[in-house]
Amino acid sequence: MNWVEYWSRPGFDQAFWKRSIEYYVAELCKAVEIGADHRVLDYGAGPGHAGPYLGPRVRELDLLEPSIELHQQSLEQNKDVTNIHCHHVEGLDAVAAFLESREYEWILMNSVSQYISQEESPPLFQALARGLSTNGRMCISDIVPPSSLLLRELMSVMRFYVDWFSFEDFVRYFFAEVGRLRMRKQLDLTTYSRASFESAMGKSFDIRWIPNPTVCRNRLCAILTPRSR
Repeated sequence: MNWVEYWSRPGFDQAFWKRSIEYYVAELCKAVEIGADHRVLDYGAGPGHAGPYLGPRVRELDLLEPSIELHQQSLEQNKDVTNIHCHHVEGLDAVAAFLESREYEWILMNSVSQYISQEESPPLFQALARGLSTNGRMCISDIVPPSSLLLRELMSVMRFYVDWFSFEDFVRYFFAEVGRLRMRKQLDLTTYSRASFESAMGKSFDIRWIPNPTVCRNRLCAILTPRSR
């Protein structure tokens, strides 16, 4: 099993997932300027939950997802919106080919960097950067720090769960996450400190750090501007 297969499995709380993406989009748009004339790419878009919240704010939104199962969900969720386009794209070569004739003001990667190895990340980021417009930038959010612990993050998530749903819903979510621990332990999770991320990406990008816009407040968020266009 790999991470794409892991997230393609049924059983995740879609209501919380969707509500957390609504929160992410709102916080992101407070932190950076995403304009109504902007073309935006969401790389690793999952079931397309960003569509209903980000689509109305921008000119065009492309949702890229390597999981065919999640791509199908994204198609269904966003089927009636003309400026949202869902794409099943898997692998570095396919990403590079997809971006050949496209330019984006923003490329977003939310809660994805931890599932990409440190060897694979720089070439992927460089390939994505070739799809940026002259003034385009990338936002890499939910970067997992080395000190991150699942139980600590679950406690961080709890207050959002209780505010949006109920404590009983959080308890069900908690035990579902604990039940998936055995599967998660079989997979490699990539972590970065600010220093190690800057070391990995700093040759290709200028990096600016902003508060992470997701419910995992201890995670990191970087704005990347290519050093050369």
